[in-house]
Amino acid sequence: IMAILPDPPTSPRRSHRLAEPRQERLARWRFDVMIAATALVARMPLIHNNAADLEPIRAAVECSPGRFPNLGPLDLIRCSSLG
Repeated sequence: IMAILPDPPTSPRRSHRLAEPRQERLARWRFDVMIAATALVARMPLIHNNAADLEPIRAAVECSPGRFPNLGPLDLIRCSSLG
């Protein structure tokens, strides 16, 4: 997944008019990729409070099925849909 999407596709988070530093954004992206890869391999749905952050990963897996043989689509569930 990191080979397909090496850079975070989401914009930096902002709080109190300060943009998230590039290194923090990259670390957050790598963590999201590891969590998504774990859910994909374990064939578990991924419940996330901001599933939009993971949509590029889901799209990459669906667009490149040859790179992910025998793995289904990444099943993203928004926390808000559970309540």
